[in-house]
Amino acid sequence: MFDGVIRILKNFKYVSNLSRNLVSLSVLDDADYTVKIERGFMKICRGSIVVLKGIKDSLYYLIGETVTSSNTLAEAPTDHKAILWHKMLGQIGNKGLQVLKKQSLLSNDKMSKVDLCENCVWGKHHRLVFKVGQHNSRGILEYLYVDL
Repeated sequence: MFDGVIRILKNFKYVSNLSRNLVSLSVLDDADYTVKIERGFMKICRGSIVVLKGIKDSLYYLIGETVTSSNTLAEAPTDHKAILWHKMLGQIGNKGLQVLKKQSLLSNDKMSKVDLCENCVWGKHHRLVFKVGQHNSRGILEYLYVDL
């Protein structure tokens, strides 16, 4: 998944010939998951822990890939190793990962590129400016400046 962890979904139907993998929201609801959809992002939570994430195109796509048997488990870690190194090295970019790979500072395994990192996306968002406050304090300790 998005965080490099392999998640196992139980009691789901898998159709191998289907070109897209579909997850039923009613099955997630029956399994006590909460689905939150907001501004093109989808989060599937169990309690307060985000288990799965998705992004919107014409449908919501889970961020990750499908692993169906132990034979394909050898293929899955290549994508999650790049994401893991990306996070461990302070959100380093693909070029930086390639430089470290050429210098043999990372593992010798094949790594793919990091396509979408939610923390990087949120880090590039602009924040709204705070309005100038009006202070109507007249006495001592009616208004405090605190560094939170």
